[in-house]
Amino acid sequence: MKLQEVEPSKAYRLFYPTLAVLLSASFKGEDDVIPVVSHCSLSFDPPLFGVAISPKNYTHKLVKSSGCFAFNIVDVEMAKSIFASGDISARNEKKKLSVVGLELQKARKIHGKTVKGALSVIECGIQQTIQTGDHDLFIARCEQAYASEDFNEYWQFKQYSPALYIGSTGGKVKKHRLAELSRKFSEFPYIHTGR
Repeated sequence: MKLQEVEPSKAYRLFYPTLAVLLSASFKGEDDVIPVVSHCSLSFDPPLFGVAISPKNYTHKLVKSSGCFAFNIVDVEMAKSIFASGDISARNEKKKLSVVGLELQKARKIHGKTVKGALSVIECGIQQTIQTGDHDLFIARCEQAYASEDFNEYWQFKQYSPALYIGSTGGKVKKHRLAELSRKFSEFPYIHTGR
């Protein structure tokens, strides 16, 4: 197999498809939710996670000011809300959450809110912020995590169908492809490393 050259500024796309996660943040009565795909687990002990957010994003301000956020893992059935929450800025639309069809509820541990209907939530407190080019990397510790019964050490995929992000074209994501790929994912055998 011959491998083709990929423009270094587009190499991040080689990680797609990736899980589309809703990140919620709150500060002084302001709430926002955005989809994030630049997220990862950084450490098991302590349980650290990373997420990259552009300082141009309104949610960046809330995360930085509050010192916390929540990862909300939702099903592909919420695809329309995932896309809409990325297309509409709370900076311009004060009723963004109702417009995109999302409700928030009080978080269990952090001073913030989580997405109602999420299948799992990871509540995080920021430990460090690193400026990395056009995004800031927030390194955060898991303060509390909880999930539906479909999670038993690992996802069982009996009810959960992940919302996968495949990239965008011309600034707009092909919404039908997200649902299609996510459904196909549930048919794939999964790999367990035994760790």
